[in-house]
Amino acid sequence: MDMSIIIPCHNLENYIMPLLVSLQLQVIPYYDVELIFICDNCTDNTQKIIEEFDFNDLYEIIVLKRNVQSCGLARNEGLAVARGKYVWFIDGDDWLIDIYAVVKAIEAMILTKEPVIRFDYKCPKSFEWKGYPSMVWQYIYTRKLIGDTIFKEIQPDEDIEFQKDIFGKLPKTKRIVFMNELLYYYNYFREGSNMQQFRTTRKIVQ
Repeated sequence: MDMSIIIPCHNLENYIMPLLVSLQLQVIPYYDVELIFICDNCTDNTQKIIEEFDFNDLYEIIVLKRNVQSCGLARNEGLAVARGKYVWFIDGDDWLIDIYAVVKAIEAMILTKEPVIRFDYKCPKSFEWKGYPSMVWQYIYTRKLIGDTIFKEIQPDEDIEFQKDIFGKLPKTKRIVFMNELLYYYNYFREGSNMQQFRTTRKIVQ
């Protein structure tokens, strides 16, 4: 398996379709990719929508039903079953903006032979990071680098702590390779999103 895409979901029946369509439209001619959806305490039709969606046989699909009530802990559930050499964490209310996003991510990892790379993204114009971004969806990791590292239950900072643990495994002189490609749309202003609720009081920095 070349890549595992891990997608935590909580009551996203009104928000997940853009992601599903963007995954359906991907051009993946010769790589093996699995999508791992973790339906965390979903009380709506999120799981049904995923299970009935036609992904054009591009992926192996795994749908997990869990009740951990945490984005980070849901990602841990996905990591526990992931078989890919590379791992990409995608949030269920965001989407991919390049039909070659998955292929570009995989091939960048192959060509650079780096344990982790960062890529570019789009977001609402009125939103801007304060500091260096630490959200896990902006990185592709090797499964080897992740190893036994897991997300901690410290919302909303689980991404920051995970990144600290991951980057702590790298040599201090190591700089993260930046892939100058727009692959991802970060839907920050989705009503009720975890990050929107905490943004006014927290800064996401590394």
